Amino acid sequence: MKKSLRRLCLFIVLLSGISACTTLEDDPIPAEMELLTPEEMNGIAGEEITDSVQVIVKDQFGNLMQDVSLKCTVNQGGTSDISPITDANGKASFAWRLGPSEKQSVTIKVLEYYGQRVSAPPITVNATAELPSLKDIDGNQYKIVRINDQIWMAENLRTTKYNDGTPLRQVTQNQEWANLSNTDRAFCFYNNNPNEQSGLLYTWAAVSNGQTYNKSAPTYIEGISPEGWHIPTYDEFYKLCEALGGMNIAGGELKITGAGNWQSPNTGATNSCGFSAIPAGCRNTNGTFNKKGMITEFWCVSETSGPTTPSTFWLSYDASAIFYSGGTDNKAGYSVRCVMNYE
Repeated sequence: MKKSLRRLCLFIVLLSGISACTTLEDDPIPAEMELLTPEEMNGIAGEEITDSVQVIVKDQFGNLMQDVSLKCTVNQGGTSDISPITDANGKASFAWRLGPSEKQSVTIKVLEYYGQRVSAPPITVNATAELPSLKDIDGNQYKIVRINDQIWMAENLRTTKYNDGTPLRQVTQNQEWANLSNTDRAFCFYNNNPNEQSGLLYTWAAVSNGQTYNKSAPTYIEGISPEGWHIPTYDEFYKLCEALGGMNIAGGELKITGAGNWQSPNTGATNSCGFSAIPAGCRNTNGTFNKKGMITEFWCVSETSGPTTPSTFWLSYDASAIFYSGGTDNKAGYSVRCVMNYE
């Protein structure tokens, strides 16, 4: 009797084990993802792709699965939802905002599903990002250029007001310029010539619009930049130089070629990247204009930049290098090239 009871107990245990195994094998798991949108998409750098990315998830029996969490990983830009969840139709969708590079991708995979195994392989969607158009609040159109994974203005800024419509102060008289304070947001044409085609010259207060920069918690100084663009940092200028072979030769790679621009010898000039730097000259702190045809100098954000501590990068007609100046006097008038926001 005791032996029969032991046999019955063993049979129940074994039966329970088989039942448990059968239930585990029969549990639905995310086994397949299917892309409802093209594997190759097109869009504009810095903007969302017009059509959202859509996928459906199926279990091992071919049934659509609801409440499956996905993870989206982009190599640039971002998505409207990094962890979309499938709906009752097994579908999940998200908007994809492209970064600055021409070729980009997003990889979608299934996260762990209620502690169970996942066998659905990830899906990768590729995109080609076209260059955006750029217009400032004054209606000026600008050429732009992609250099590696940065998008830069290929012309000097020439707006006369901020994006909210607040106008800058135009200063023509030398003494009036010399009397500017560190907080005066001023601009001018070179030699006060409104037909000048080399862009405007700005004080640092005008460029930064009073914004500061903290290296430990970096945020863009948008200042006078068109919407979606910002004043470049030292690191961004340095990255640009490195992409062109380093600071010793980058100046030549950035300078425009041809007669009527840089004075001879225009050392090393190739404009290989299309940046098209022109010798716009500058306005000194005493109000006099200087060195058109010989130099161009661009405001930038250093690691400690604030309303009174700007920096610049500059190019010269007689050098192939690009030069950096820290602690520049913020009442001087220099050119501006903006770079597109990228998060």
